[in-house]
Parts: sequence; structure tokens; C-alpha cells
Amino acid sequence: MRANNISVFWIRPYRSILDYCNVLALLSNAETFKEVPQQSILDALLKRTRAHLESAPSRWILIIDHAEIGYFFRNFIEPYLPRKGRVLMTSRFHNCSQRMKVQATSLEVPDNGYPIDPEIGDIE
Repeated sequence: MRANNISVFWIRPYRSILDYCNVLALLSNAETFKEVPQQSILDALLKRTRAHLESAPSRWILIIDHAEIGYFFRNFIEPYLPRKGRVLMTSRFHNCSQRMKVQATSLEVPDNGYPIDPEIGDIE
């Protein structure tokens, strides 16, 4: 019996477009990008990345580290996020999930590092 393989893609802050472009390169065994591709091919490349991830939603997890839901994210990252699959976002902003255009669930972690369960309250 073969174990299921799951790919983990980590999108770093301040390199998010380059990292996301490289997800497709890694999935298709192509050479990765050293810099963000030219604008003329960027949109098509990001759409292909999203489509490729959506074609196998149970085979990967996409981690977007230190997300800031502002103009840049809403216009250059969020439109290309897969609508199927597993996306985990970390943010220091408590209202991050409410500001996204897609459905999102949030888990608030206070400064002490312990999660707060909305049903039972703080665990301290």
C-alpha cells in the first residue's frame, strides 16, 4: 500500500508572487524562477498555477505566511488563490479572514500563543 503524498508550498512574505509562480514550476518539474516573470506572462502563469492546484485539491497545502490583506494582496494574490484545496494563512491582523473576498475561517491566537476556542473560551 502506498502512502499518500502531500506537497506543502510555503509562500513567504515579501516574495509572495515569486513563490506562487514557482509552485507551478515545481509541480511541472520545470526550472524555478529567480525573479518575478514579466507582466506580459504573469497573469497567465498565475492562472495556470491556480488551475493546476484546483485539479488535485487533496494533494497539497498552500501556506501563506504573514498575510496582509491590503491592496497588493487583494489585487495580485487573492484572485489567483485556488478555490478548492487547503490554504493556511498566518497574519498578525485579527480581522484578516473577514477582509478576504473568499470564504475563510479564522482561529485567533492571543499574544500568549494559546488558541482561543470560541465555544469554550481561553484555555488559561
